[in-house]
Amino acid sequence: MGGFFFTQPIQAKILSRDKMVYKISRTVFSLNDLMLIHKNMENLKCMYGESLLNVIFQDQFYSKNKKFYEFRETFSKTDQKFYLRLMEFSKLLVYSRSQNVVVDPNIEKYFYLMATQNKCSLDAFNSDKSFNTKFREIVELEIFVRSRFLPTEKNSKTTKTDIDKAVLASKSLLKSIARQIEEEVYW
Repeated sequence: MGGFFFTQPIQAKILSRDKMVYKISRTVFSLNDLMLIHKNMENLKCMYGESLLNVIFQDQFYSKNKKFYEFRETFSKTDQKFYLRLMEFSKLLVYSRSQNVVVDPNIEKYFYLMATQNKCSLDAFNSDKSFNTKFREIVELEIFVRSRFLPTEKNSKTTKTDIDKAVLASKSLLKSIARQIEEEVYW
């Protein structure tokens, strides 16, 4: 005879709540996933102030937008509008995974050094100082957009005009990707 026998009632305790927001291609994004992306974008900005991703998606990753990642049973119209705008970033992220971007090991060393110097969160790194999987995806996306839209960086110096042109060009790519990659929303 086997089994579990409890002499006192057990109270269930909710440790974490999550809700699916949308699906891009075959990747589902939940509130927790989107919050992690937001944190990783903050880390990227802290470690690499010249991040082109943070310029292109500055409206989506303001710190005031953290409220959109808190759990809620239903999404308001304001929530829905925000998630639709954030979907552009998610589509670019999914698209870039097929582009075979390589992260030079020196980039990891540089980012770790910048994280310690700038007092950034080190949760983007594993214990061996390498990028964790989700932060690596963000860095790969940064490398992808820089190589795509700033291919001729002059002596490692990028001008405001270069950045403005890159942002404009990225908007065209985002529109193209939006038509190519299917999505499904969960509200």
